[in-house]
Amino acid sequence: MTLRRDSEAREILEPALQFARAMGIPKLEADVLKVQAHIALEGGETEVAARLAIKCLGIAAGFGMRLRVTGALVLMGRVSAVRGEWTTAQSLLHAGIALGHEQGYQLQVESADRELMRIDSWTRGVLGRGRSERTGGG
Repeated sequence: MTLRRDSEAREILEPALQFARAMGIPKLEADVLKVQAHIALEGGETEVAARLAIKCLGIAAGFGMRLRVTGALVLMGRVSAVRGEWTTAQSLLHAGIALGHEQGYQLQVESADRELMRIDSWTRGVLGRGRSERTGGG
């Protein structure tokens, strides 16, 4: 999607978000925020994605929605990874994995594991490039 389309896609979800808030349906509100965060992340809007993911986590945690907390932690880990905040990303993903194992939420555990593998390859690539540049290699 383009930035404009991403923004439009998030806007299309606004009535659902307003409805959830007006009717007091926190599960729907958290779900809409998570979808909006995914759209923002895919569009490269990491600040927006982070803000939406944090709102989703706040609602999920505040209402004891543990499965949604797990999903929000994994999403926040992905956002942090895309932003190059690898230590934060790893912490969030490990928290998501621990909670996912506790709940038997294998889908989120696998998603977090994949993200951790990506972070590992990114950090090895970045550190490897830096090392070869310092030593005059490849």
